[in-house]
Amino acid sequence: MNRLPQFIFFLVVVLGIYYGMHYYVFRRITHGLELSAVASARLRMIFLAGAFLFFAGELMSRYQFSAVIKPVVSAGGIWLGALSIAVTVFIFADIARLVFHGAAARHFITISSLWLIFGACAVSLVNGFRKPVVTEVSIAAPGLAANANQLTIVQLSDLHLQFGSPAKWLDSVVEETNRLKPDVIVITGDLIDADICKDARFCAALRRLKAREGVYAITGNHEFYTGVRVFENIARAAGITVLRNRKVVIRDSIELGGIDDPQFEDASKSLAETWGGEPSKNFRILLSHRPSTFDAARRFGVNLQLSGHLHAGQIPPVDIIVKLFFKYPAGLYRKGNDFIYTSRGTGTWGPPMRLFSPSEIVRLKIISTPA
Repeated sequence: MNRLPQFIFFLVVVLGIYYGMHYYVFRRITHGLELSAVASARLRMIFLAGAFLFFAGELMSRYQFSAVIKPVVSAGGIWLGALSIAVTVFIFADIARLVFHGAAARHFITISSLWLIFGACAVSLVNGFRKPVVTEVSIAAPGLAANANQLTIVQLSDLHLQFGSPAKWLDSVVEETNRLKPDVIVITGDLIDADICKDARFCAALRRLKAREGVYAITGNHEFYTGVRVFENIARAAGITVLRNRKVVIRDSIELGGIDDPQFEDASKSLAETWGGEPSKNFRILLSHRPSTFDAARRFGVNLQLSGHLHAGQIPPVDIIVKLFFKYPAGLYRKGNDFIYTSRGTGTWGPPMRLFSPSEIVRLKIISTPA
């Protein structure tokens, strides 16, 4: 399939799921509460407005900054998050209705579901607007050079910066990252959703990221959606080195490589281009937006992969889907003597909401052990 039919198919599927979610939640509320025709019509208008609001916010946030963008983006994202949580709750409510029958039980279950949705949304919003937590991880690396007996890497991922993003939030992320005194800062994809340097505050904040051995980034799928050239220009302006299917050597015995997002570039070719066919005694670290490349990367001698993309699902039911269908959904995994860390994400996409998966800044210590 070439790109255009593939994109059209993807869009049709996404829109079908999106509006199917609206219809499902709408029917559960109207049927469960036995709303009148007038009340149902009013609720239908609210659902249509909410559905439009999310798309309007996503489009507006990508093209220009103005005072009206932030509230529209926030409201649209919250609507999507509330809808997602509502679908999850009403699925469980439908299971309960298999046991408890009758109009009274249906009414009680619907009211209880709405309260549960409200509570879950409130907690998710509070968590979503909190500063990212710092997650400490240690990795044993045999046989590092004497000048690399310990390397501190700070990983940021999935910030999804666009014109509706709070500039003060980015300032706080940069401040916290620098406070951790990293030797290397890595950004494992989805840094941007717009040409953010049109607003000078964003690139100024990114320029303040400081690490002894440099700041490195790779493409995620959203860099391709926004435009890779736009991303490269932003990175250049912010003093960030972009690794596109290439590697750099740090402290003589550590190779840091980065590949393009596998949705747009063949992962096997990217890995081969990055590492070549020669074995190495160096400790190899791969930046790959998607954790799914880890098993293939190990065949190229990669000892540690740092990834993101999945956000740990952020909110139900996506968090459940991520845990069920992805091999390395979030956190540290070990396979043989090799490791992968999948970040929960430093920011959020869509809903500014997280229920059981707080945003994180990851501080990894690579510690030398006897070879």
